[in-house]
Amino acid sequence: MQQLLEPIPVFAPLRDELLLLHHLLSPPRERSRLVVVLPDGRRRHNIRVDWPAVCRVVSRTTISAGTPHHDRKTMTTPAGRPHRPHERDDIPSYLERLTREPLLTADEERTLAFRAQQGDEEARKRLVEANMRLVINVARNYRSPAFSLEDLVQEGAIGLLKAISKFDPSRGYRFSTYAMFWIRQAIGRSIENKSRAIRLPAHIRDAIRRIDRQAAELALALGREPTMSEVAHAVGISERRILGLLQCVQDTVSLDGMTGDDQSDYTQLLPDPNCEDPERHTIQAESRRLLDKALQDLPLRDRRAVRRRLGLDTEDGDEEASRESRRMTGVRAIQRLRAIAERHRLREYFES
Repeated sequence: MQQLLEPIPVFAPLRDELLLLHHLLSPPRERSRLVVVLPDGRRRHNIRVDWPAVCRVVSRTTISAGTPHHDRKTMTTPAGRPHRPHERDDIPSYLERLTREPLLTADEERTLAFRAQQGDEEARKRLVEANMRLVINVARNYRSPAFSLEDLVQEGAIGLLKAISKFDPSRGYRFSTYAMFWIRQAIGRSIENKSRAIRLPAHIRDAIRRIDRQAAELALALGREPTMSEVAHAVGISERRILGLLQCVQDTVSLDGMTGDDQSDYTQLLPDPNCEDPERHTIQAESRRLLDKALQDLPLRDRRAVRRRLGLDTEDGDEEASRESRRMTGVRAIQRLRAIAERHRLREYFES
């Protein structure tokens, strides 16, 4: 403040001094949150300023004649950085203006609510503007890197409008108490709808939350992780339904995402559909070898019937035999082959 104490001509007050004086004469609510940016970039809140020293360098003539035109939005701090005395750090300027709206009394709320029910748009607008401060305060609690404060305030305003349309002032409670539920619901549902690549319906999300809540309560009561059957019994739905719901909450992964230190993406881990799976090829080759070994125990006629029935051979077989005869032969051959498969432990192959 040494610079401010130096004598200057009374007819030429500094621009920053006029802004500081304006801040001094502003209401206490606005004056209590002066923010100063230090030379090292740090911010200091609620700085004590030697206001009498500031007043001494501004002449009474200048004050009585009116301050010259200047930009009230920006003032220069000692570090040379722009500073906005009336703007909060986390609220955009157009939203910060809404927080200055005076609060409504209980009687004013009831009067405006009755008028809004009768279709008075001015009363509806007044209720919205007076309660946007509540919307901003609620939206702050839901902030995350994925959602900006402006988007959350917009969704909360939608909930506020819904609260105005449903509010019954004759019940006697304050509007802010009633509107809190609708604001939180609107913001919460917006986050749930937009936080996932695949949107889940509301009833699915409610069912998943109920499953999680019951599982947590069972784990606390039992002292261990509950089984699927215990959770299903507590929730009142089948285990198959629970498995289906839990599959809905699996996280999605971008194929362009990096998998490790080698900076490779997930597309390089996907199998080529044009190439045969080596494991499947090995299993099929081994099954074919075991089947051929089991077929060696059958007579030649039965062996050929089984091959035709299983599609292992392209031979036409005995053309002179009737279709019914060949069918019966194939059935008998399959029955014999099952008995042989029991001895060679190949029953699983034939069951499939």
